[in-house]
Amino acid sequence: MICCTGYTALVAEGQSFPDFFKNCCKAFLFCYRDCSDDFPVVKVIKESRANLSKRLMELKKAHKEDIANLDNLKSSTVLVRKNFKEYVDSCSEDSPREEKKKQEVQSFKDMLANVKKYKVSPLLANVKKFMIEQLEMTTNTKNVPLIPRPIMSFEEYKKFVIECAVRSVKLSKERLDEFEKSYEDSLAFYDAMLEEVKLVEKLDSKVKKEKKK
Repeated sequence: MICCTGYTALVAEGQSFPDFFKNCCKAFLFCYRDCSDDFPVVKVIKESRANLSKRLMELKKAHKEDIANLDNLKSSTVLVRKNFKEYVDSCSEDSPREEKKKQEVQSFKDMLANVKKYKVSPLLANVKKFMIEQLEMTTNTKNVPLIPRPIMSFEEYKKFVIECAVRSVKLSKERLDEFEKSYEDSLAFYDAMLEEVKLVEKLDSKVKKEKKK
């Protein structure tokens, strides 16, 4: 099974490069909108601030789920045996799931090649880096191992899936820690921006009143 991220899930279904690019941009733009003249600045700042809290909760939830999954794999032989049976069935060379897996892996490799050769604006270098990280997280055997050959024994499989689960816990913790480092600064940034906008709006209102006199 291939472990997709929230940003690579549609790649295997034929998502185009432009759509993948725009989807990854949303990770940097909490409010993905057209900045027209009547752009609701205050509303967007408030929504962006709220989305910070929402994202933090999502990352905490994902980390807790990874920990719970690891605990379940360690404590439940029934669960591991169920997964092991599905694994053995999927390893058949003529298995439709095996063929689909190969096609999905190729989809991610093709998209990764497209991203790497795309010359993005220097200002969006972090977006390109993020796109590459998401794809490599999905396909790289170090982070998301593909089912190896020959077919593993039950004990080998159990060790394998637990190692995968341990890596997932580690990755989700790293993502959470990285976000938490900038969380307070980001909140302060939006609060300061909101206060500044309010001050500017008051000043603008005052100027307009004086002009009417």
